[in-house]
Amino acid sequence: MTRAWLAILIALAFAPEGRADLPPGYGGTIRVIAPEPLRVPDPTQVGSLFEATVADAVFDPLERLLDGEPSLTEDGQLELTLKQGMRRHDRRPLRANDLAIHLRRLARRGPSWWLAPLAVDHGRPAIEVVDDHTLRLRPAVEGTDLRPLLALRPLAYRAAVGTGTGPYRPRMVGDELRLFQFRSALRGAPYLRDWRFLPPRPRDDDLRALVLGEADGSFSGDSLHGRRPERATAPHPFPEIAPVLLVPNPHRVSDQWRALVGALRRDRLARVGFRPSDTLAGGLPSPQVGPPRRALSGELTLLVREGDRLGEELGRALAALVDEQGARLRIESVPVDRWADAIHRGRWHLRVAEVPPPLPVAHPLARVALLAAAHAATGDQTRARAVWTAGVAGTLDEAGEQRSALALGAAVLGRRRLELHLDQEVRDVRFDAAGRLRLGDAHLPRARTETP
Repeated sequence: MTRAWLAILIALAFAPEGRADLPPGYGGTIRVIAPEPLRVPDPTQVGSLFEATVADAVFDPLERLLDGEPSLTEDGQLELTLKQGMRRHDRRPLRANDLAIHLRRLARRGPSWWLAPLAVDHGRPAIEVVDDHTLRLRPAVEGTDLRPLLALRPLAYRAAVGTGTGPYRPRMVGDELRLFQFRSALRGAPYLRDWRFLPPRPRDDDLRALVLGEADGSFSGDSLHGRRPERATAPHPFPEIAPVLLVPNPHRVSDQWRALVGALRRDRLARVGFRPSDTLAGGLPSPQVGPPRRALSGELTLLVREGDRLGEELGRALAALVDEQGARLRIESVPVDRWADAIHRGRWHLRVAEVPPPLPVAHPLARVALLAAAHAATGDQTRARAVWTAGVAGTLDEAGEQRSALALGAAVLGRRRLELHLDQEVRDVRFDAAGRLRLGDAHLPRARTETP
């Protein structure tokens, strides 16, 4: 062995362990008790910061798939060149035609309002596949900059159910959601072998599992009646950037809705998990609701997802406010797989919606995208499409944003507060620019993963 190699080995042996010193995918399993119902992630169905975090570990936004910046052709199309050698979770190479199929599928049965700035050709988005690594997007309005679409998290590439290009591959194993490392990930192989998300449970049971070492992380806290886990934990608060909305059923409440909004006391609701606020984002007004014509009365039904701790605790806090007004609020829990059907049937008065930012908060169109996503969360896809299209085209001025915010068919309750208490030996726990926890960056020290 040469003296140079000997010097390098000695330096590594005494250097502090960091991410660069670890081989990708070297090992370790982290068990976390989820704060809400679990399902295979889908970037188009994200309804919370937790779901957004899981989806971002599985699917890559389109801009991550590109080799360099997109360019404009002479006829005004946006030309995208894909990186070489990319593979999907099913080991197939990713080609430009796969991306075209993905976007056309979203236009048919996904959040199509995000694709509204694209031109339509014979009923389909105007996408031209030039070769295996190049495709072109044509804007509906000449001169429109389509690059913001590439950064949208809801448009992240999804080949099939649970199949993307991200650092983890998802699978439901019994009632757990497991994320298994994908060594060929575009972002590089993750360090932890897998994340195990355990189904939600009552707060005391959640903390008991953490104290007894049955879990490595919890969203409920770090102690049970003063007892702390044998393995110390560290808190990791998520950025408070996701608005929480109280959405009315426009077909079942009108005057009742006005009276309820007038009776809201956001400071009393804050204890359930958000920072009180009545606006979507800075600079936007609160949604406009006329004065109540009569007092609250009768019984209202609040729809919440079964196992969703935020929805259930918020429901109890709202029920106390409604009771003070002489009415009654009934909380109806619906399994996550029947949630969309329950909303469609319309046998409810109120529901809760969380709106994770579709774009990084520093993006020039971040506020416009959040506004469009909020309208979509209330079921108003027409207004969501109009806001997003105008924002991308550059025709939505500040006055237009104000009017759209005033017209939002919901009450903003505040920003979601979410904190993960995680085994303190898990390192490099951080968040991206859109408020997602970067699961692929976290790692454990060698002593926790080496085989004796």
